Amino acid sequence: MKIRIELSEGASLPKKAHLTDAGHDLTALSVDVKSDIYVEYDTGVKIDVPVGYVALIFPRSSVSGRGMTLANSVGVIDPAYRGTIKVRFYAPYKQLIYSPGERVAQLTVIKTEDLDFNVVQSIEDTERGIGGFGSSGS
Repeated sequence: MKIRIELSEGASLPKKAHLTDAGHDLTALSVDVKSDIYVEYDTGVKIDVPVGYVALIFPRSSVSGRGMTLANSVGVIDPAYRGTIKVRFYAPYKQLIYSPGERVAQLTVIKTEDLDFNVVQSIEDTERGIGGFGSSGS
């Protein structure tokens, strides 16, 4: 799939570390400490997500060693968004934050489907039923 991309001066092209990786690594162009608990990275990357697709931003696994979590769990970039990709982390331990030039997140693009909801009186039961959190065992 071809994705149109615009890079700010100094920004890095998203790239995979390994050919079989699902996500393309995003590199921090700049860092902005937003508050006592949030840090935001601007990647300097703008992408043109085709209609019928969504770009998703996930944290890299290395984030767990820094005591940070992606503030919105998964970033969603819709086709109409035209700003640079920014990644915000909950980061209470400021000494462990990423520096500009480091890989901070992963970008994946997936196909989406339009949904046409059909309201019914009831949904058929299944063997699992209403079992939710932890219902399949710990």
